[in-house]
Amino acid sequence: QDGLIYRNNVVTSYGTYYNYMLYAYYCDNGTQITGNKFSALGNAGTKYGIMMYYNDATSSNPSLVANNFVTLLSGGSTAYGIYAYRNTYLDLMFNTFYLNSNSTSSRALYTYYGYNYQVTNNIAYHVGRGYAWYQYPGGSGYITNSDYNLFTTNGNYLAYWGSNRTDLAALRAANGMDANSIDKAVNFVDETTGDLHLGGGSEDDPDLYGNHETRVTDDIDKDTR
Repeated sequence: QDGLIYRNNVVTSYGTYYNYMLYAYYCDNGTQITGNKFSALGNAGTKYGIMMYYNDATSSNPSLVANNFVTLLSGGSTAYGIYAYRNTYLDLMFNTFYLNSNSTSSRALYTYYGYNYQVTNNIAYHVGRGYAWYQYPGGSGYITNSDYNLFTTNGNYLAYWGSNRTDLAALRAANGMDANSIDKAVNFVDETTGDLHLGGGSEDDPDLYGNHETRVTDDIDKDTR
């Protein structure tokens, strides 16, 4: 499938076994997955929010995953908010990944090999025991830009980049990026139903404003950024 566009959908599952909310497989030439709400609320079973598998793009027409809400409640099972596997030229921007999993193997943001990823303005929020971000392997060329993200976990390690990274300072030291990324608690409207709009004191928190991206000029509600 070339030039896949998957936009403004609501996908909800209460299943307690394997859940793939979206699986984009060999979708080349500028795939766009934007403005969707994926909620796996079954509290058990392995969960994949967005699976991006071998999607090839170009520098002039990169794939875009933006403005998505992904909520995965998986109890003691493994969960991946997004699993980006060996893609090329992929922009991950303004997504919110919320995980509640007691599995130490779970990852809000999981990027595996691939080349030329831009990772900006995302919230990777894990209230369970896994990672906020797991990048394999370390080194250059895989992630070319990462900044203005929020990474949080209740697990022992915030991230993996070449090896386990305990906190944001350790991640910065490893990847040489994320100068403006933060780690802080966030309030959502209702994560139990998949409503990941910012709520309470987070709604007008200047720490969460992010940074302008020319590719993404509106938000999930189609309001101008």
